Amino acid sequence: MSSNIDSPSAPSLDAVCTVIAQAVRSPGAEPTVVGADTELLLTGLLDSLTVVKIVAELERLVGGELPQSLAVARNFRTPASLHAALTRELTESTR
Repeated sequence: MSSNIDSPSAPSLDAVCTVIAQAVRSPGAEPTVVGADTELLLTGLLDSLTVVKIVAELERLVGGELPQSLAVARNFRTPASLHAALTRELTESTR
């Protein structure tokens, strides 16, 4: 499934980490440090609503709709795995 993005540009790994950190932060709580290898699923940082928030923010960053197939558990294991899946999807959409 291709995305609806005319000229895709994958956000950096740091940007993906920032998006995730902002999505998992609770109001009034200290910011959560999210690095490239932070285990998102094993630590319970993510729930389905948070995944939706992350995908929505990534869509805003890339300027278009991402395919639903991106929002699978294996892609959200770590920020690095999400970045790799996002980069792969955006690269394939330009072919």
